[in-house]
Amino acid sequence: MVLRLASLIVFLALAQLGAAQGEFVAGYGIYSSSEMGKDPFKPSTNSITTLSGDYNTHTSGMGPWVIGYKYNLGKHLSFGFMGVVSTFTTNYFGDKLVEDIKVDSKQSVYTNQLSTLIKVAYSWFRIKNLTLYSSCSGGLCYGNFKNSSENIRTERLTPAYQVNLLGVRAGGRLGTYLELGYGYVGIANVGVSLYLK
Repeated sequence: MVLRLASLIVFLALAQLGAAQGEFVAGYGIYSSSEMGKDPFKPSTNSITTLSGDYNTHTSGMGPWVIGYKYNLGKHLSFGFMGVVSTFTTNYFGDKLVEDIKVDSKQSVYTNQLSTLIKVAYSWFRIKNLTLYSSCSGGLCYGNFKNSSENIRTERLTPAYQVNLLGVRAGGRLGTYLELGYGYVGIANVGVSLYLK
């Protein structure tokens, strides 16, 4: 991740000299697969909570925040990378066994995730200031999970993914974008886009 951020800084510096090509993006997503609790790589509830039966959950958080760079390989195809940071809290409401007696319990699990993904995008419609595209991404995610109520911690390195069925970019050299899909970047991701040359 440090290497990728350093590379991004180099690209931006070269852009000032007119030497870099491609697109720099920064944005914010909502409802990542991890936040919605439908991530197959997330630790099981039993490994991070001490609840004994049925439970309800409520999740809130910040992110995913996204920063990335894409390089155009031709008129339609581009290739690049993304860094994604997410932080959210899941509150579990259920029963806990205390001396063989079930008592009501609320347990809060704090999750921090840092992901690095390689992205491939295909532009299938383009006019002067409007581009429509689809993309897919894959990489790795480092996750840190802490049950603050029970002082239980776990860490995990897992695959990370994102599939965007529809991406829309509008504007000239400086523009905005919206991506709709599923994965670690969220079901919707909106931000700013800068063509470096």
